Amino acid sequence: MIATPLTVVAQLVVWGIGLATAFFSPLVMIYTVCAEAGERGRRLGAISSLALCIMTFIGVFIADDVTADLVVFVGLASALAYMLGVSAAEGRSAEVALAEELAVARVERDMAHERAAANERQRIARELHDIVGHSLSVIAVRAEAADRVAPKNPGAAVDAVAAIASTARSSLADVRRVLAGLRGETEAELAPLPSLASVPALLESFANAGLPVTLECDLPTDGAVGAAVGAGAYRIVQEALTNVLKHGGADTEARLSVEVAQGQLRLQIDDDGRDATTTIGGNNDGLGLTGMRERAHVLGGQFNSGPRPGGGYRVRVTLPMEPAVSSRANGDSGCS
Repeated sequence: MIATPLTVVAQLVVWGIGLATAFFSPLVMIYTVCAEAGERGRRLGAISSLALCIMTFIGVFIADDVTADLVVFVGLASALAYMLGVSAAEGRSAEVALAEELAVARVERDMAHERAAANERQRIARELHDIVGHSLSVIAVRAEAADRVAPKNPGAAVDAVAAIASTARSSLADVRRVLAGLRGETEAELAPLPSLASVPALLESFANAGLPVTLECDLPTDGAVGAAVGAGAYRIVQEALTNVLKHGGADTEARLSVEVAQGQLRLQIDDDGRDATTTIGGNNDGLGLTGMRERAHVLGGQFNSGPRPGGGYRVRVTLPMEPAVSSRANGDSGCS
């Protein structure tokens, strides 16, 4: 686009100073090859400029109308044509490079959005699975127990129904919190995120549902592990014990061990089921183990699970600690 006005201006200059019109054609050629033909064109433009200057210099000696000052003018005009052509080429290259960078940036942005959406879908799936799965399992067990004892012990059946109602209300509050997060609403009036401080109440709810759980270690404070790690650890314990409750059968017991050492939070959940395939690991192809593994990996931790020697199942989780506000995060075990 710049070639047309440049040509007109240059032609007017040629006419104004009385130069031969033929002098203008080589300048247009130099500019064009430099602007359009890439590196090869730049070399050709430089050679052409040099050749034009040499021919003008020779003309001083063989032509009466060629003077020494014309050599200077030709040199300056050739250099100007060359630089303008190179500048136009570089500007075009910069535009192309910028367009490519923008295209790459758009692709990366779209991929980042897709990854973020996928991660968010997985997070929501884990939350709902843990909340609903745990609550429905407890409700089912308590409902069956209430049905069995109702004819002989109506009071126990009433207590079981009350526990079912409490579990349902707690689950509803958790689901509302997840949905509020999806809508971008405040969670100030909803149930807070679970944490390690909530584990004793969780163990009590499992005991009431018929699964005794032994806690072999004092729990570290929430400040020692951080909110995200505390919530993730709670959900992992909840899911592991829910699987025991669903698949362990009668008289199954579980044990939870918690340790803080070397900047890590370590959890171990064992059950004593006679058949390892019917307890924590009984749903190997489902969402339970997958959700626990994903939670651990999202927090930068490790997850391992497998049958215990002699029966039962074991889940081991190691999570990195967040910046501590307690001495326990500096290597103290947190155990009594």
